Amino acid sequence: MPQMVSGEGRSTCTRKMTAMCTDPWDIGEDLTISRRNLPHWQVGGSTYFVDFRLHSDASRTGMLSPQERAIVKEAILFWHARKWTVHILTVMPDHVHILATPLQRRPGKWFPVPEILHSVKRRSSREINKARGREGTLWQSERWDRVVRNEREYDGAALYILGNALKAGLAKDPWEYDGVWREGQDLPAGVGDCPP
Repeated sequence: MPQMVSGEGRSTCTRKMTAMCTDPWDIGEDLTISRRNLPHWQVGGSTYFVDFRLHSDASRTGMLSPQERAIVKEAILFWHARKWTVHILTVMPDHVHILATPLQRRPGKWFPVPEILHSVKRRSSREINKARGREGTLWQSERWDRVVRNEREYDGAALYILGNALKAGLAKDPWEYDGVWREGQDLPAGVGDCPP
C-alpha cells in the first residue's frame, strides 16, 4: 500500500514497485508521486521530458530575448554532469523543453528534478530580472514533466524539442537556432563559472 506524505501544498505518494527488469530502460524501484496542479512522478534512474513556461506577468513584459535565452540555457547546463545529464534542450521565447536524466546523489538516490529546476529557475530569474531592471516572478511555479519509458518516447521527445523552433518559425534549420543544445555539443562559455 502506498505511503502518503503531505506538506507545502503538495501530496506525495511513495511506494516500492514490485517489477524489476534488466532492460536498459528500467525505471528503477522507487516511485514518488507528488502533486500540485499536475501530477509529478519521480523514479530513480529515469529520463524526463520537462517543460516550464514564463509566468503570465513576465510574458506581458516581453518574451525572452536571445541574450535571455542564453542565460536560461547556461542555468540549465550548469548542472549538466553534476546533477543531471542533459540530452537535448530548447529555450523558446516563452517556454523551455528539456530531456534529461538526473544523476545519482549516492547509491540508489537520485537528484530530484524539482530541486534542479528550482535552482535553474532561481538563477535565470535573478539574472534576467536584473538585466530588465525589474523584480517579480519570471517563471510559472508549476512544470510539466513525464517519465520517458522507452526508446520510442525518448526519440519522440527529442524530435519534438528539436522541431520546436521550426514549428514556431524561429529557424529554418533547428541546429542553427540559438536556444538549442544537445549532448555532445560544447558547453557555452562561462557555464560552470559561478553557482546558481
